[in-house]
Amino acid sequence: MIVEADAVSSLVTGLLWWVVARCRCFVADGTAVGPVVLGGIRFPVSDVFTVGGEIRWQKAVGKGLVDQNEFFLGDKIDLGGWNTNFTFHLRF
Repeated sequence: MIVEADAVSSLVTGLLWWVVARCRCFVADGTAVGPVVLGGIRFPVSDVFTVGGEIRWQKAVGKGLVDQNEFFLGDKIDLGGWNTNFTFHLRF
């Protein structure tokens, strides 16, 4: 049996949302401020079409989580990480 990556990703995302909604573990107020580093590149394919990509790193920590349970070691959550995007541009 072959399972597509999109189906697995959708299943995992759905399960995570269900867990978060059920336990309400990530309830907090306020904002978190941190640095962001962004880089990207575009390559022309033709006069009207370009493709490219972006990568972003961010660092922030959320504090003050309520309704702690045995899965958390403290009242902080790491909101940082790496993100990547594929881009395409069509000029018309």
